Formats: sequence, structure tokens, C-alpha cells
Amino acid sequence: AGEELFLLACSSEVMSVLSDADAANAALDAWGSNAEGLDGWEAAAKAVVRTAQAQGPAKDTLACMAVQLWWQEKPLQRLLARRADRKRSGAAAAAAKPADDGFDMFG
Repeated sequence: AGEELFLLACSSEVMSVLSDADAANAALDAWGSNAEGLDGWEAAAKAVVRTAQAQGPAKDTLACMAVQLWWQEKPLQRLLARRADRKRSGAAAAAAKPADDGFDMFG
């Protein structure tokens, strides 16, 4: 059984264009990156809204609130570390593949 590590409360407009998994993945990617120098929960909420905006709804009612469950800090950090490891290993595998130059030997 899974344990809740954080809570995302999103407006219906956000959830009309993102699946639950898409919203969670956007949040986790931002939470673990710390690219903007924001707290994880703030970066996660902004990433979910930006991801929804990229899907096209031109509405000003896109909203998301991320709540970190502090008693789950260690499991959340372990999850973020595993995701980062998978990304790094996936990036290394993708870099090893030759680039597609558009050549089709059958056509």
C-alpha cells in the first residue's frame, strides 16, 4: 500500500487537462530539481500550473496548492533520489543511441 507523501489540491481547470499522473509527475520533477531556488512545495505547485497552461486552456482560474506532509520528509527524499537516478541512467542510455538522421532504407 502506498503512503501519501504530499498533497496536490488543483482547480478543476487544471485537472481537466492533466491526468492525476501528469500532475504528480510535474510536481515531483519540480520538487526534486530546485532549479528556481524555491521550496519544493512552491516549485511543485508552479510546475503543475505551468504544465496545465502548456496544454492550452487560456484561463486565469488555473490553480494548484502543494502541501508537504512533513512526517513523510524522508520517504519523499528517497523517492526524489530514485527518480533522479532513473533520469540519469535513462539520459545516459538515450545519449548512447545514435541520432536519427531521417534516413529510411526502405523508402
